[in-house]
Amino acid sequence: MALHDRIGSIALALLLTCAAAAAQSPRTKPQPSIGVDPGGTAIGLLTTGIDYTRPEFARCLARDGEGRLIAWDIVDRDPLPFGPASAKAFDENTLLLAVNCVGRARIIPVRVDPFVPATISAALAFLSRTPARVIVMPARVTPDDWRPFRAAAIEFLHLHILIAVSAKAPGHPPSDLANITMIAAESADGASLVALARAVELVACNESEKNSSLTGAQSAAVLAEQLTRSPTPPIGIHLQQKCL
Repeated sequence: MALHDRIGSIALALLLTCAAAAAQSPRTKPQPSIGVDPGGTAIGLLTTGIDYTRPEFARCLARDGEGRLIAWDIVDRDPLPFGPASAKAFDENTLLLAVNCVGRARIIPVRVDPFVPATISAALAFLSRTPARVIVMPARVTPDDWRPFRAAAIEFLHLHILIAVSAKAPGHPPSDLANITMIAAESADGASLVALARAVELVACNESEKNSSLTGAQSAAVLAEQLTRSPTPPIGIHLQQKCL
């Protein structure tokens, strides 16, 4: 069986696995407005939901030729990964605010349920069939059971997966995989999102990331070198600088 056929079969199997855990009647969600694709490097975002109705968040989201969102909700099995923005907590909407995306990064959001680890592996399967070769996983999205994630990360070695973690909690299960980059911060909430946003900017600025033949491990090695030379700014600093 050809590699792309095998990947397609695995992706379908994972998606079907998650279908069993999905609600029988998906919740009512707002429809997104037609928008303009920001352009740049395609980056997948694992999320518990984003508020694509608000322009300040939607500006980074990838669009197709007709201006519709390129996105998916693994839990509800529809293209609307909605989640209201929280005024009291840091979430993936915060990350979208921190990234200077226009012309540099186009974010493909996929909604998962961290309490159902198979949804995260299914999200990787879905993103493996999109232009995204770099995947971002905020700390609040990480699962308790890493086994389905590890299996998917090993299967889709062309994906480079960035995982935000607390610097006080080393030794994460997938940290030994060559296509994984751990983005550490002093805390696992807002600070890790800013650190993750900085990594997204570095990825978006790197011309080699536009090379679809680059393996996840090669991409991880390039980013590791860049992070060494470019320290993460403190929380609250918006990353609106030009690519170096």
